[in-house]
Amino acid sequence: DEEAVVGLRAAAADEEDVDLDAVENWAFERREDRIARYVEGEAFNRTGFQLVKLAPKIERGFLLAATKRPIERLRRAPHPRDELGALLRDVCATKYPAKLMTRTSEEAARARKYLPCDRVTVEALPRERRRLSSSLDARLFKVDALERSLPLFKDGTLYLDNDVALKRGSVDELFGYFDELRKRHRALGVVRAHVCVPPGHRTPEVPPGY
Repeated sequence: DEEAVVGLRAAAADEEDVDLDAVENWAFERREDRIARYVEGEAFNRTGFQLVKLAPKIERGFLLAATKRPIERLRRAPHPRDELGALLRDVCATKYPAKLMTRTSEEAARARKYLPCDRVTVEALPRERRRLSSSLDARLFKVDALERSLPLFKDGTLYLDNDVALKRGSVDELFGYFDELRKRHRALGVVRAHVCVPPGHRTPEVPPGY
């Protein structure tokens, strides 16, 4: 604002019978008038005498959880067995941040070495290993990661399993799908697969017919 007033003074300096104080007062009043047109608390930029309203900053991103084997398969270049690495590269190709949860600090340290970008953070989730089958223990670890991490991003967090493929150009549409669900006060349900239930998925903790 001071630069704008200085510019007005300089432009008017060559004119005769110009009241520079009046020019400065006019500039100040116009600035205050434009500011008063905005609701208090709304963000805006001051560019000279024109106020440009800022779009609200949206904070959303992804949450991932990986056990030992996917982390051991991480590679710097694409590899058929490196599903986690492929997913991380997909995430880094978007504009959204992500957080990767691991079981141990050693696994977290290895994962950090292979991160494709700095928008992915890694955190270890120390927990007591249950005396269960490895597949069930892995699933419960992911549930713990969800419970302890959420809410992560205030405007929405999507959990991605390691074996999914993220369509890089459709991430906004993916978030928009869940925005629409929330707008309509709806939710997604989980039902038992009607074709079969693999032995590794069977657990007494889920009641029959759920």
